[in-house]
Amino acid sequence: MDFSTLTAEWGIDFSEVDPDPQIEGSPERTLARSVFRDTKGRRWILEQIGEANLTRKQEIAEQLNMLASSGLQRIHPYRRTCSNSFFQTLENPSGAGSACWMLRSFVEGIPLNRETYLNDPWRIDEMSGFLLQLRENSATHPGLRPPLQGRGVPKIPSTGGVPERRGGFFSIAAYAESRMKAWRTRYSKLAEKFEGSFVKLEQSFFPLHDQLPLAFCHGDFHPLNMIWGPDSIRSVIDWEFCGIKPELYDVALLIGCLGFENPDNLIREPVIRLVQTLRTAGYGAQESWENILELAATIRFGWMSEWIRRSDREAREMEAVYIDILVDQKEYILRHWQA
Repeated sequence: MDFSTLTAEWGIDFSEVDPDPQIEGSPERTLARSVFRDTKGRRWILEQIGEANLTRKQEIAEQLNMLASSGLQRIHPYRRTCSNSFFQTLENPSGAGSACWMLRSFVEGIPLNRETYLNDPWRIDEMSGFLLQLRENSATHPGLRPPLQGRGVPKIPSTGGVPERRGGFFSIAAYAESRMKAWRTRYSKLAEKFEGSFVKLEQSFFPLHDQLPLAFCHGDFHPLNMIWGPDSIRSVIDWEFCGIKPELYDVALLIGCLGFENPDNLIREPVIRLVQTLRTAGYGAQESWENILELAATIRFGWMSEWIRRSDREAREMEAVYIDILVDQKEYILRHWQA
C-alpha cells in the first residue's frame, strides 16, 4: 500500500509504519488496521472499512465530531480529509477494486489488569466522571439530543422495519425478544435455563422500556473500551453502538459487566461507588434507576448472542445463571445500594 499517497489526503506526511503497535479495541468492524508515524513523530491509526459498514462508520465519525466540538475530552474523533470527508478511497494498484480508509489519532495506554483493576477506586471515579461529561456535552448539541419522550409525552410511533428498532431507535428489549424467539428453536436447552427470567422481563419491564427517558449513550461502555493511563482514562474507544438509548444504558451495561466478572461485585464497593456517585450528581431520573437491573439483564441478551456466535459454551452457561441473578435478586441488590 502507498502510505504516502494515502496519508497525504489528510495533509499528513508519512514517515514509517509502526511494526508492533498495541492497538486497543475490537478489530472486528474493520478489514485492517495499521499504525504509522508522520514526520512530526505523531502516531496515527489507519482503518480499512468494508463497504457494508461505511455508512455507519461515517455516522459515528459525525457524532464523535459533534461531541468534540461540544468540548468533551478523552475522545479522539476521526480526522477529516483535506476535502472534508471522513474517509478516503484508494484504488488498488493491481486493479482489484478499491478500499476505503479512515484515520484517527493513536493513543498509547497501559494494559488493564483484569484481576486487580477493581481495587483502584479512581477507575470507578474516572468512568463516572466521563459518563457525567458525556451527558452534559451531548445535551448541548442539537444533533445528539433525543426527541421529547417520557412521562406525559406520547410514545414515539414505531416506523416498522428492523424488529429491533422501535420509534426509529434501537430497542434492546425488542432485540432480546427476537433473540429469545430464535434461541427457543435453535438452542432450546440453553433457553430453558433463563426462560423464567425472560418471561418476568417480558411482562414487567419490556412494556416500560420504550417509555424510559432517552439520552445519547456510548452503547458499549466497559473498562476494556477505555485506554488507561497511570491514574486516568486517556481515551474512550469503540463507539460502534453509540446512539439514542434509555438514559441509563451505559450505566446498566457497565454494572452488568462488573457483575459478570464476579456477581458479588454487584453488592460491593465498585458498583455501590458508581451508583452513589452518579445518583448524587443527579444523573438519571428516578424511574430509570428503578428499572436499571432489568435493563442490565436485558442488555445481557446481547452478550449471550456474542457467546453463542463464538461457540463459547462456558460463557453461555455462566450468562444464563447471571441473567437469573440480575432478575431474581433485584431487591437484595438494591438494599445494598441504598445502605
